[in-house]
Amino acid sequence: MTGIVKSEQNEIITPEKISEYMNVFGIAANLTDIEKRQFTEIATAYQLNPFKREIYCIPYMSNVQKPDGTWEKERKLSIITGYETYLKRAERLGRLNGWNVQVAGDGDKRVARITIHRKDWEHPFTHDVHLSEYKENNKMWKEKPMTMLKKVAMAQGFRLAFPDEMGGLPYAEEELPDTMTKETKLPEPSSPPPPDVTPDALKNNKGEIELENGDHKETMKRLGKCRNEIHIQTFLKLREKRIWTGEELKEQDNFISILRDQWKAEADAAKNMK
Repeated sequence: MTGIVKSEQNEIITPEKISEYMNVFGIAANLTDIEKRQFTEIATAYQLNPFKREIYCIPYMSNVQKPDGTWEKERKLSIITGYETYLKRAERLGRLNGWNVQVAGDGDKRVARITIHRKDWEHPFTHDVHLSEYKENNKMWKEKPMTMLKKVAMAQGFRLAFPDEMGGLPYAEEELPDTMTKETKLPEPSSPPPPDVTPDALKNNKGEIELENGDHKETMKRLGKCRNEIHIQTFLKLREKRIWTGEELKEQDNFISILRDQWKAEADAAKNMK
């Protein structure tokens, strides 16, 4: 497979790393063997790191019509990537020469247009996304329709502008209907997943847990207060709800790597002292 970009320099996403992720976060207990293989194959093929929320999966139930005309529930798996993965990969390729997203119109007639400049193309690439085609009846689309629409435009735009490198990447969650992003768990999992904890370290001085656009300095302060991997995963989930520049994402990811290296060194030191 050509055009695949490694998740980070010198970092290789292996089936063992994906298995570790699924076990650490209790995901393995909620997936069938076939679903585990699907997730592992896509993550390794496109070198997407689930620990950085570059890829994750959600099992769900879909209504499927049988040959006799009746309907039945069928279990399926959504494999999803964060919209920021497209931006980071485009910058890493070295051919991105700037981009922007603008929203025009009112109400359901709003349209987001992304413009992407490639160094090896004479003319910029543009792509339009209509709110009426993607709006869902949920809290995020009701409260932040422009942010959600921009994220759809970014995911689709970068896939189209860099088809060889990104054409086969999973969709962003914002592109999918709610029915494909509502989790359905297997009965009686062998081990429960860890609780979805939002640590106080990720809250601002008002007790709010959402990260605001343009508040990168405050975001870095809260990131520095994370004390374990659960905190990091919570931060990454919150980060997906906002739009960041490539430089901001890079600084956040580099700092997360530093935190993880520090925790590993501390754990190794404690182990050696026993």
